[in-house]
Parts: sequence; structure tokens; C-alpha cells
Amino acid sequence: MRDLKAGVPVEPSKRSVAGFLIGWLNEVVDPSGRKPKTKAFYRFNVERYLVPTIGNVRLDRLSRRDVQLLIAGLGQRGKGPRTIQAVHSTLRAALCEAVKRRLLADNPAQDVEVPRPTRDPAVVHAVGREACEVLLRAAPGERLGEMFVLMLMLGLRKGEVLALRWSRIDFEQRTLVVDSTAQRHPGVGMVIQTSTKTGRVVVHALAPSCIEALRVRRARQAEERLRAGAAWNDLDLVFSTLFGAVLDEKVPNVLMNRVLAEAGLPSERVHNLRHTSGTAAGQVAGGDLHVVKNHLGHASITTTVDMYQHVLPESRRRLADALDEHFNGGLRERA
Repeated sequence: MRDLKAGVPVEPSKRSVAGFLIGWLNEVVDPSGRKPKTKAFYRFNVERYLVPTIGNVRLDRLSRRDVQLLIAGLGQRGKGPRTIQAVHSTLRAALCEAVKRRLLADNPAQDVEVPRPTRDPAVVHAVGREACEVLLRAAPGERLGEMFVLMLMLGLRKGEVLALRWSRIDFEQRTLVVDSTAQRHPGVGMVIQTSTKTGRVVVHALAPSCIEALRVRRARQAEERLRAGAAWNDLDLVFSTLFGAVLDEKVPNVLMNRVLAEAGLPSERVHNLRHTSGTAAGQVAGGDLHVVKNHLGHASITTTVDMYQHVLPESRRRLADALDEHFNGGLRERA
């Protein structure tokens, strides 16, 4: 009677977790408007981790204990927190659909303990001032060097830089609109998506250095367009190949690390320029995280706090010196 009232099927279903998950991929995920990378992400986790481990369990008998054992087992196999979190989020999303279809009374993937990924500061960090200055000095001499100016000044993601269009830039009002991103689609190549990672449209104010960089880029591209002639792809892209096509996603990393190597500096992830911009924005804005959130286009201020407020080494040193002066300055004077 309770199950009937709750809308739960009274007749037990013999459908397995594997059968449900494959059906969910084919009937719900694939026809949806989700991004290709998201679809591939779900399918990989289902086929690689979920079906081999809990696929034989009957869907209506799947318990929180089963899910918790799945998570523990992945950890015992040496899988890192990010992999475990990805598998869990995939299972949770699929079982939400099962609850919606009334195949389950509740979601057994909810309220289970999942290890939180930790960030390696050697990989994810704000780039130091010396490396930033090297990139900015090198920008005028590099064919695509202007992208470093925009990534540092505006905190753009790599895909957003590759998808920038001239029609979204207003030189008179000094604004730039970010409303799309470039992504690699399996079997297709680089494609412009008409939305950002978070779905937000962000309007940036352009500093004089950005205006100058964009004017240089426009002049260079005009020459490239003349040389390409009829072979030019008119996609309105700010940064493109010599024939106007979408750049490969590896280009910014390759270019940045070549410039850093020539200056004798270690390689960096190009995404760390975004971390650098977020950190610098927080310092310039006096710690106002809402300003930083809007600057980076985050959907949630939690992301701003957790991921992008890195403290640069020079900032730590300044703080240490300031505290030293605060507590010991008077003692030194009296001594």
C-alpha cells in the first residue's frame, strides 16, 4: 500500500543496472542537447566502470551500500578522487532518471561519501609575475600572441579565446562579449559551440592594452586574408588558422610553452593564465569575490572561492613581512 501510494511499481522489475544504464545512454543522453564531451563522459564512465562492477545487480535492489562499495572498490584499485567523483556523478544522474520514471523510490547514489579531489599546486596555480611579463612582452612578435593579453586581462578559458568573434567586439564602447566556446567533437574536430561552459553570457570591459592587442590582431588577419584569397574561411574568428578556420585546442599550450622555454622558464598549463587573472582580480578588487565571480563568468561564487583564489608566492612574502613589522617593528625600534 505504501509503494502504491508513492507511485513505486509493485511488480518487481528484473531489469539490471547495466540494462537501465545502456538504455539511459541511448534513449536519454544521446538524443539530448548535452554537449558531445558530456555525452562521451557519461558513456565512458558507464562502459568502463559501472557496467563491469554493478551491472549485474537488479535495478530495484540497488542500495546505498552497493554504491558505497563501488566507490570503495574504485579507491582500492588506485583510482583517484576525480575519477571516483566522475563515476559517482554519472551514476547519480542516471538514477535520477530512474526515480523520475518511477523505477526507483529514491536515488541510492545520493547521500553517499565520495572523496573530494585535491588540487596539486604544482599543476594548478597562478602563474608568477616573471612568466606573465615574458608572455606579454612576446605577444607583439607572435602571430597569435595577442591571445595571452586577453587571457591574462580577461581570464578567458582556452575554448572561449578560440571561439572569439569580431562581431562580438565593440571598439567604441570597449566591450567584448563571450557567448561561445570551441570544443573538439569526437570524429569531427574543432567545432564552435553557441554557449559557454556555464551557459552564461559575459560582457567584459576592455582595457587599453586589450584594445591595442585586438587592433594588431585585426591588421595581421587582414593581411592573412588577402594572402589566402578564395581559400579563406569567413567564420568571423579573432584567432584562426592562416585560412580562417578554427584553431586546434593544442595551439595555445604549444605557443605559450615555446615562448616560456625560449625565456628559460618552466612550462605551464595555459588554463593557469585564467587562475592568474582570477587571483590578480581578487587582489586589485580588494578581495571582493563578487567582482571576481563576474570577471571569470562563474555560475557560482563557490567555484570562485574554492578554485581561483590562489595566493602568489610574492603575496605570501609581503604578508609575512607585514606581520613581522606589525608584531616586531616596535621591539626593534626600542632595541
